[in-house]
Amino acid sequence: MGFSWVVYLFYVPVFLIVYFIAIQLAITPIYAPQNFQFAEEIINRHGWIGMKEYFTIDDLPWATTHLMGIIFRLFSEISG
Repeated sequence: MGFSWVVYLFYVPVFLIVYFIAIQLAITPIYAPQNFQFAEEIINRHGWIGMKEYFTIDDLPWATTHLMGIIFRLFSEISG
């Protein structure tokens, strides 16, 4: 009982922060990088190291936001 309360206290503020970030991104979206549709193929052929040949550091905000959304969705489904 005590541990679940701590998890809940952590989850609610994180949810609110992510919620407001999602609203901001909906208003001013970050578009997917040009080669995103080929990302799986690039990783299969060249590994994670090969990604640097097709993506730039400017694509990093989109990638981290995308990954954060996937992780947050999985966490919400598991905990809900």
